[in-house]
Amino acid sequence: MTAKRYKKVPPEGGWGFLVLLGLAIFLTFTLGTFPSLALIFAEFLVDIGERPGAIPMLMSWYFASFSCVAKHLGLVTNYFFKKFSVRAVALCGAMIFLSGSVWATFARSMTELIFAFGILEGAGFGLMISASYSTFNAYFVKRRIMMMSFAQTLFGLGSMAYPLFVQYFMEEFGYRGFMAIRAGVHGNVIFGMLVMHPVEWHMKKILDEDERLMEDQVITSTNIERDCNIQEMVPLNDKDQKTQQIEPRASKPNCIMGLWKEVVDFLDLTILKDPIYVNISLGMSFALYSDMSFFAIQPTYLLKLGFDKPTVAHIIAIGATADLASRIFLAISSSWIRLKARDIYFIGAALTIFTRFVFLYVSEFLGIAIVTAVMGFLRTWIHVPLPLVFGDYLTTERFPSGYGLFMFIQGIIMFVFTLLVTKIDELVKDDMITFHCLELAMALCVVPWAVEWIWMKSKKI
Repeated sequence: MTAKRYKKVPPEGGWGFLVLLGLAIFLTFTLGTFPSLALIFAEFLVDIGERPGAIPMLMSWYFASFSCVAKHLGLVTNYFFKKFSVRAVALCGAMIFLSGSVWATFARSMTELIFAFGILEGAGFGLMISASYSTFNAYFVKRRIMMMSFAQTLFGLGSMAYPLFVQYFMEEFGYRGFMAIRAGVHGNVIFGMLVMHPVEWHMKKILDEDERLMEDQVITSTNIERDCNIQEMVPLNDKDQKTQQIEPRASKPNCIMGLWKEVVDFLDLTILKDPIYVNISLGMSFALYSDMSFFAIQPTYLLKLGFDKPTVAHIIAIGATADLASRIFLAISSSWIRLKARDIYFIGAALTIFTRFVFLYVSEFLGIAIVTAVMGFLRTWIHVPLPLVFGDYLTTERFPSGYGLFMFIQGIIMFVFTLLVTKIDELVKDDMITFHCLELAMALCVVPWAVEWIWMKSKKI
């Protein structure tokens, strides 16, 4: 009688639920804070001598520096994964992020705020996001979409409560007191990263009756770390060793070309030859810049219209509630609505442009609350399908490098367009023009995608 053989597979639950919770905590205390930035800093910036009209500009600078550091660091995170464990990188990112929150408590100038939030928190975010998604993907394979929907729902709950949290503690303890509490609350990201155990610690053993699979069986998840490092795991053959031995004798141009080829291969830059991938990356980068910038400066715009802080906090909470409802709707409806992720993204971006035009021409509370709810509902259609768009288009092997390159492109666009829109805001000093610039950025996603689809259909005809 032959002995039973077993194979190890991802747990699809168990400790993975704590990983899910850690991911939700991480998202809430990083991305979930953006809609409340104006509520936090409006009075402080005025106290240090900044004009009220400069607050949207300064908030854009903050987000640009945060995004630029975080996205560009995402390109080299794979290098850290090679040198250290994923969990160690995640914990390092959490410590850097928390140090930025603590520093901000004592900041007394806009330069210090930019350094604390934009640089330190941005660097911590860049390290944590890759580690978090890599670990999450390793724990869930068959139930990945469902579990990600749960994580996004928890994130939505946190985003909905955060503006109310800001308003209450700002009134009770003032700016400095709130910033100290905020730094303490942000310490939870350390717990979120501590639970990112390697999946090998919690693998399940199941019966494997096919003996031929025993040597080749691997975890069936799209673990980003292993996908990115697979070439490093292959030993050099004799030919490769001989090539390396004669490399120092190569001419200088050949050395330069060889180095460039290594960079191209390491970052998978050949993917930039694909016009559809480039169109997807550019379009989504413009859309995300438009979305994040709009909701970062919306509270300041509402304060200018004459609404008080409690009212503005409630309007933001209404938008976050609609966002949460949309996440739940999208998770449920995905089982019976047969739309591709990119189609959902396109519809959300197109409807967002129309809704923002309406937002600019209403001034009473009820109208603004309704339009904000609609924008919050559509916002989910821009954020949740994002990784799925790349997942649908790219192969499993190219997803990590393709997504990392997209983050790099997004960081560049975020920085350049923030400079451009900030300059326009300084020259015209008109909020309407600023908002229309953000709508144009959203249109740079919708229009090229529409042109691509028309072109593709004409080729089929």
